[in-house]
Amino acid sequence: MEQRDRDQTLVRFANGSSRVLVATDVAARGLDIKALEMVINYELSWDPEVHVHRIGRTARAGQSGLAISFCAPEEAQRASVLAEMLNLSLKWQQVPSGGSVKPLEAEMATLCIDGGKKAKKCVRAIFWGR
Repeated sequence: MEQRDRDQTLVRFANGSSRVLVATDVAARGLDIKALEMVINYELSWDPEVHVHRIGRTARAGQSGLAISFCAPEEAQRASVLAEMLNLSLKWQQVPSGGSVKPLEAEMATLCIDGGKKAKKCVRAIFWGR
């Protein structure tokens, strides 16, 4: 993603026109987003400092928030070690099965195409017939 596109995406997220932001650890570095209500980790960090950096986004300037981390059963030990190192308590819950989950329709959709100039020209041709 080019810097200009990254900046536009962050502005849309910060002003609420995009409600969800998906970022890697690298992309998340240096973000200063006020009033972030929730962080969802779909992969546990091996480094406690990285984990603190991720979840700390919800507790800036006296704010509180929710941090949810998904982990597979084989990652439970690592999750417990992280929690102990950070003096956090874990609340384990099963992910609901497909039959009991009602899909939600997104209010908005953001399309991010990551690729070079050549790839973007190809995508533009597909979407806009050019």
